[in-house]
Amino acid sequence: MATVARCFFSSAAINHLALHDNTLNGRLNAAPEFWNLVLGTSQTTLFIALGRIFDQGKDVPFTLDRLLQAARRGGGAIFAANRLADRKRRFSGTADDWLEEYLSHIFVPTPQQFKGLKKLLGRYRKQFEATYRPIRVRVYAHGIATEQELSELFAETRRVEVERIIRILQRVGDGLWNLYHNGQNPLKRGRFPPRGIGRLMQPPPYRGNTSDQEIIIEAVRTVMAQLGDS
Repeated sequence: MATVARCFFSSAAINHLALHDNTLNGRLNAAPEFWNLVLGTSQTTLFIALGRIFDQGKDVPFTLDRLLQAARRGGGAIFAANRLADRKRRFSGTADDWLEEYLSHIFVPTPQQFKGLKKLLGRYRKQFEATYRPIRVRVYAHGIATEQELSELFAETRRVEVERIIRILQRVGDGLWNLYHNGQNPLKRGRFPPRGIGRLMQPPPYRGNTSDQEIIIEAVRTVMAQLGDS
């Protein structure tokens, strides 16, 4: 999930910076083959990784379905308060001094909430399967698309749609991690509020936790600044 975010937002950052800086755009055009390779590699990795995440094959080890199955096992028992308490005690010798208060504020999911999460993700899966799976298979995995088919496939894509798919995957991946380690609601609104690429390109600091897209965009900004000043 981190891979798709990094591929998408690094490419978006490069394009955004080049569009708004003529000097930088000129530097990129001095070596167009290299930068086309960078962007092309990111796009290939993006589609391949998204395909693996949404894959439903039984022989694929790391997928969205397997993640949800592990989370839902035993009615979500892995997220129970006593299991979280055990994890906290392993990393803190003074956990018993504060655990009671801490556990009184945690979020413990119900089986019904996992069903709701699965239904939510199902909507994004349908978008991927309808529009982006054919590109992943015919263009990037096997390279069998004709020029006409290539044009037709990409004509159906929407950048904002891909971004929404990536954002929900980020929220689920980061959210389940925080639910497991900290007892936080995995889909709590406002944790990583939606931001357009223009907003993300503004310099930090950011408030609260820093998301993957902010980390990669800051890295791209640093590299591009050095290139523009050289």
